Amino acid sequence: MRLTLVSFVCAHCEHVFDVPELPVNAYGEFLLRSAGAGETRYLNALQDLVFSEVEAILKADTRIATLPLTRRLKLLRDVYGPAACDPDASSKPLHIGLHECPACGSQEMRSWAVTSPAQWIDLEVPSVSHSRWSCLSPGQKSELVLQTSAKPLFES
Repeated sequence: MRLTLVSFVCAHCEHVFDVPELPVNAYGEFLLRSAGAGETRYLNALQDLVFSEVEAILKADTRIATLPLTRRLKLLRDVYGPAACDPDASSKPLHIGLHECPACGSQEMRSWAVTSPAQWIDLEVPSVSHSRWSCLSPGQKSELVLQTSAKPLFES
């Protein structure tokens, strides 16, 4: 997979670090990462039926259906990995768009920019998997998604 290097600036300690990312024109595609020096997985949300399934579960909840679209989309991004994707080899959940400062561990970034000139890197990035999800009944899936969404839903 051809990725571009993006420079991030940590909001906590101002450390600058580079991370391989999908090109900015990769519509509907995401990288999921686990915390720490964890793992990275690829998601094509336009082709992943589980992504659509999680979205439908969230839309069916009246508390969520009435939220503004941008808030619903953020909630979907926050919930999808931990609820529906298999964790990494260390049992850590995967998260869409997770970036963690290697110096202080903060997940808050002040800014980011594609390196200039653009730098490209070829990496093998496995796709997300859903073995655990596929073993659940529809009711268990709904319960898991809504339980996972409770914390981000009620955070301000």
